[in-house]
Amino acid sequence: MSPLKLSENPSCNPLCSACHYKDLEYSIQLDRKQKWAEKQLGRWGDCLQKIRAAPEAERLAYRSKSWMKCEFTQNSVSFGMHRSKRVPNGSVRVPRSVRVPSGSVRAPNQGVPVSDDGVRAPRVSVKWEKEFISWDTCPLHIKPIQQIIKNLRLLYSSNSQRFLQSTPEPKHSLPQELKTISQGDDPSSAWVGIWLGSPHLVIVSNEWRPQAALHSDPQLGPEIDPQFKLFKSLNWNKILVPPFDRVWYHCNPQVGRKIFGHHPILPVYGPPNSETKSDAVPNQLPDAVSAQIPKAESGANSKTKAVDPVHPIRAFRQIAQTLLTEARQKAIQALLEPQPSMVLDLYCGTGDLSLLLPPHISWIGIELSKHAAEFANTLRISRLSSNTGNTENAGNRANSCPLQEQDTQAGAPDYNPGLLHQAFVGAVEHRLRDHRVLAMIPDSYTLYLNPPRSGLTDEARESLMALIREKPPASLVYLSCSASSLSRDLTVFEELGYRVKFLQPYDFFPQTEHFETLAIMKTHS
Repeated sequence: MSPLKLSENPSCNPLCSACHYKDLEYSIQLDRKQKWAEKQLGRWGDCLQKIRAAPEAERLAYRSKSWMKCEFTQNSVSFGMHRSKRVPNGSVRVPRSVRVPSGSVRAPNQGVPVSDDGVRAPRVSVKWEKEFISWDTCPLHIKPIQQIIKNLRLLYSSNSQRFLQSTPEPKHSLPQELKTISQGDDPSSAWVGIWLGSPHLVIVSNEWRPQAALHSDPQLGPEIDPQFKLFKSLNWNKILVPPFDRVWYHCNPQVGRKIFGHHPILPVYGPPNSETKSDAVPNQLPDAVSAQIPKAESGANSKTKAVDPVHPIRAFRQIAQTLLTEARQKAIQALLEPQPSMVLDLYCGTGDLSLLLPPHISWIGIELSKHAAEFANTLRISRLSSNTGNTENAGNRANSCPLQEQDTQAGAPDYNPGLLHQAFVGAVEHRLRDHRVLAMIPDSYTLYLNPPRSGLTDEARESLMALIREKPPASLVYLSCSASSLSRDLTVFEELGYRVKFLQPYDFFPQTEHFETLAIMKTHS
């Protein structure tokens, strides 16, 4: 293991505190995570394995997804995050005089300075200020993201035309527009940040200037927005670095913790002759734009050429690579061991797990995100069609979801178009009460869960318990990003007659305090 601490990396901003373990050697990071897993999951200590370390090549430069705010100065732009800090505002706040009762052991409002005569002393007032922390050279970003940030900063600070496409009779000098941020009508003044998730780059604005025009004339609305036109004119071919090859524009006036709002995500740039995935763009897209985007085929009976899968922008994605593949393969092995006829996938996301299933196993997924569920309904038909030779560019997700060996063997069952492959949109607690969904779940099935960090909600837990009592799955696999919520949920499953057989922590997030744990449970019988 490399003894180098992240804080000793010259590319790491010393002011940044986003990585909790940046001052620790990697061996010490693993030791702390192991101890936390043992503390939370000690009840099943005989099943708890040693945490799996990330490969050395993936302990830095592993983040393929990032949301960064913009910070402008007169001649430059920087990308990173904002954080709040307390600073004195120079004034003194004099509180009301409150006498401390004679002989009191504790003064009222403990923590407030109290003078010898029992009167609270004046305090210097403080205020909260927003501080910008640069991620321009963050070593946790993959190399393409680091290079894209460098290219964008160079574009902003330079007057060179090498990054710009020539436009007939431009009204302004585009580099000057980018450099001058003090003017109120400058398009860059509303530029909030950029979101990157391979292969997408999304420019996020907090001001949608031509709203009235967009509603009155959808075909002209985006084209009259000066900021949209500005980014449309850039030579993205020289800015982007593979695997990033698509650029989008999005406005969210309330951008904050939630990056994407209800406004459309408009295409700015894409590779020549590429198929742009319609799931990445909401239904509010102007007709003129939407008509140019081919619709993905869905449904197991489709014989049409499937669209090359491109991860939708609004859907959650994992950033781990090698360990994610290992965890999913372990999960598939446990799910298929009882020889089920179906796998029920709760919090299925974009349905990546379905790519690992043999073609004779049905799959049902439940996912809150509409865009992720729609994408999941296209994935497996693409992969199954590729096994039977019906399409050329299907299942192009081998890096994160390699196909199982048994799927490609000569003796593997042929794909049955009557088998079920369906992702349902909605909350788990609601869909598990939907009689249409329940009717599709056979007696012979296994269960996979990958909930958010908070684990199962009370309502989801009740709905799932009702399903298990009526139709108990042969095995249950749970991938959790919180050992504490996992411990709580495993206790509930034990009450239903399941026994924990295997617990494996994985260091998906080096340099941070977070890790994932894979739990495998089986019935006592």
